[in-house]
Amino acid sequence: KSEPERFSHLFRKASVPFLPVYAAGGAMIEALSPFLKNEKLASRAVVYAASLTALELIACKLDRIAGDASWSYAPDGESSSLEGCVDLPRGLAWGGLGLLAERFLPKVVGARKK
Repeated sequence: KSEPERFSHLFRKASVPFLPVYAAGGAMIEALSPFLKNEKLASRAVVYAASLTALELIACKLDRIAGDASWSYAPDGESSSLEGCVDLPRGLAWGGLGLLAERFLPKVVGARKK
């Protein structure tokens, strides 16, 4: 079975190297980080992993409604159901990326506001 074509529905089926879910994830990190600033590193990582994985699941559901999948983590590229929407390694990666982003987003956002 060949790999289905991946594209963004929001960009009129153009092949783009990013998806809107990443921008939403950045906004979520920016919104969550002030509430998590006094929490331990592991707690913050878990919150980011769970929150961003949930966001990815919601985005995936919307993506599947729009048509073929923009992404699928399923081994066989299955995209007709929710299979392949999220997986453990990428969920853990979201936690790590959340920690990195909370460190660098204030610098980027602060520079933009000047």
